[in-house]
Amino acid sequence: VGNELAQIYGGNNCIISSSTTSIRPSKLIKKMKANSANLIVSHPVNPPMAIPLIEICPHPNTKKNVISKTREIMINIGLKPCVMKKEASGFVLNRLQYGLLQAAYQIVDEGIADAEDVDMTVKHGLGLRWSFMGPFETIHLNAPKGVNDYTERYIANAIDPILAEQGIKRNWNKETWEAIHNEMSKRIPVDSLPDRCKWRDFRLLELATHKKKMEEQA
Repeated sequence: VGNELAQIYGGNNCIISSSTTSIRPSKLIKKMKANSANLIVSHPVNPPMAIPLIEICPHPNTKKNVISKTREIMINIGLKPCVMKKEASGFVLNRLQYGLLQAAYQIVDEGIADAEDVDMTVKHGLGLRWSFMGPFETIHLNAPKGVNDYTERYIANAIDPILAEQGIKRNWNKETWEAIHNEMSKRIPVDSLPDRCKWRDFRLLELATHKKKMEEQA
């Protein structure tokens, strides 16, 4: 298909994009004879009419202008692009989803809670918060001085013991946490955290009100 598209549309400016869920773009280009550097994966999330995320996954030789132009197109049609720095199986969403699914399964398997209560925890807990904040912004707001403060307070005392019970070997390093802290602080400076926390609380209250209305109408 890639060869056919390259022949039909041709030229170095033609972006060839696949919506594959699980195939790495480097595998998709194996039989392409032309314009393989123009191929990129643009993976939507079901149902795409309601979820605006689009995962953009290049292969090692995808042209930089193809990546930037694909991102620009997705923004212009109202989507929210997650641009991957390198290709990885499962892209980003499924890697996150499978990690949570493993923890959810383990909770049921070990008799900690039933499946219904695990779903309840996500629907009325993590899911609400994560609907407008990711895991890193969440912890950035959960300590007075941001991500670094959070890791110093909770990794050894709270996170490590639970991960050990789950049989998970933590492979974290200070340099990556520092990079995450710096990225979060650039977008949300530490001195503005109190205001951002107020924003978070307001959004949660508004979301809870909307969710209650939807449940009453169901």
